[in-house]
Amino acid sequence: MAEQNKEKPEENAVHKNAILVESIKKEMGVYKPYETFSINPYSKLHVLAGKPNSKYDQLDPSAANFEFFDQIKRANQEPTKKYDEAQTVNQEYGWINDPLVKLEKEDKRLYFGRVNSEITKYMEVYFMQKEQETMHDKH
Repeated sequence: MAEQNKEKPEENAVHKNAILVESIKKEMGVYKPYETFSINPYSKLHVLAGKPNSKYDQLDPSAANFEFFDQIKRANQEPTKKYDEAQTVNQEYGWINDPLVKLEKEDKRLYFGRVNSEITKYMEVYFMQKEQETMHDKH
């Protein structure tokens, strides 16, 4: 109990400065500054066009960073093309979108093609004529 009641000696400005210098030296030992910067390819990009006659806005095609363009293309793809498997539980619902049974037009049990009867043929001609009349009335 006696040890807990002892008062700590007050730190003066010299001690505080020594602690600050020591912590800065430790931080600088692990600090690695970034030397190259680029735009985040996973965020939406709003590109503004430059001035048309400015010599400073002209880009050299040989200096283009094609790796960055590939990253932007990949970021804009749908998840099934980006990843091998679903990344979240909600993505699992629509991840496999291939039909379980392949559609065969010869199999009449599963394929119901477009069938025209006399009434559907008549109504098709009727609607085509009505469309032409409305287009003709507008002009």
